[in-house]
Amino acid sequence: MWWTGLSELPPNEAQALHALGLGFMASRTLHVAIELRLFTHLAPGLHTLPQMAQTLQLTERAAGRLLYACAALGLVRAT
Repeated sequence: MWWTGLSELPPNEAQALHALGLGFMASRTLHVAIELRLFTHLAPGLHTLPQMAQTLQLTERAAGRLLYACAALGLVRAT
């Protein structure tokens, strides 16, 4: 995982700062998904991107970015 060893790095290491930034982005992605009730909407079964965009009241581009970010974190699976 990308955060492994963060505590052993000196605080001025660019890698440590990068890991902190990635942690924030992952946390924020999860927060937005929960705020929009993404997982509740996905629970009944498979959905297309246009369906999810409409359900979440987002543009397809924004919904796609959220869904692919969640997939990259292992929160959902894109097929």
